[in-house]
Amino acid sequence: MSDQPKKPRVPVSRMLPAESSREIWSVCAEKGTTIDEVLSPSYWSTVGPQLRPMALIEVTTDDMAWFAQLLVLSCDRTWARVTMLMYKELTSADLTIPAANDEYRVEFKGPHLKHCIIRKKDSAIIKDKIPLLADAHRDLAQYLKTIAA
Repeated sequence: MSDQPKKPRVPVSRMLPAESSREIWSVCAEKGTTIDEVLSPSYWSTVGPQLRPMALIEVTTDDMAWFAQLLVLSCDRTWARVTMLMYKELTSADLTIPAANDEYRVEFKGPHLKHCIIRKKDSAIIKDKIPLLADAHRDLAQYLKTIAA
């Protein structure tokens, strides 16, 4: 018999599919919300009862300025303490989709506004809430025909 200590092994009872042992939440914060605000326990005061320790929260803003993944460490009815696992600032270059037009562009503006047709000269949103990229390009082509007529 060997004098070496037994190497630890994970017991079967301690391994579960992640979806059965924790929740993953998605939050779309209002435009202008900072990561520091989201990391504050009071930010979560209205949803504290829904959260559980070890839950993951994916957060982005309406304008998709940044994306973060958070882990709930502890929570109660009016607060949640979270830690940041990952944070990435997004630029307009990340979100702009090339369009075959010099005056307009198609851009994904987040989960609420979705794909948008934007006039380049003043950044005005011509049309928003277009679910699919292909639909946004089709709508842009239709819009260009309408204004050319």
